[in-house]
Amino acid sequence: KKGLRQAMREGRWPWRAPYGYVNDTLTKQVVPSQKAPFVQRAFDLVGNEGRAPMQAYKALKQEGMTCSKQGFLDILRREFYMGQIRIREDLNEPEEIVLGQHETIISRDLFNRVQGRLRSKNRTKRSGIQNRHLFPLRGHLECGNCGKKLTGSESQGINKKYAYYHCQGDCKERFAT
Repeated sequence: KKGLRQAMREGRWPWRAPYGYVNDTLTKQVVPSQKAPFVQRAFDLVGNEGRAPMQAYKALKQEGMTCSKQGFLDILRREFYMGQIRIREDLNEPEEIVLGQHETIISRDLFNRVQGRLRSKNRTKRSGIQNRHLFPLRGHLECGNCGKKLTGSESQGINKKYAYYHCQGDCKERFAT
């Protein structure tokens, strides 16, 4: 284990090469493979063209990229493609990021743009109430006990869902629809 960590500290990758790279048995290095253009295109679609990750994934699948959805998301999060190696935290050693000896596929700037897109909170916001059609009187009816507005919600039964209007206050008034 210490030997693996030491090799990584020296910038070498001791395991099977990530997608887009291949292990060169002669030089013991990790070099870009024929799949590297897919990685470059993935970062370009998300970072430069502003596509959502799953849109980029579907486009690349049609172009011949072979990896799972989770594998694709892992590619977009990996520092390895910009020339860095992350050494995970161990019991008595902190996490480190070191410069690798392998050739980079993408630039640091592009990697950072993609990370910003992946972290952004407003990627796909859902607007408003999802079941508005079930409760057209929501906010228009008043509670008979306390006078507050009634809202609507569904409860899951054993075989089906049940819709109710109920008070937003503490009086527990409830009406089935």
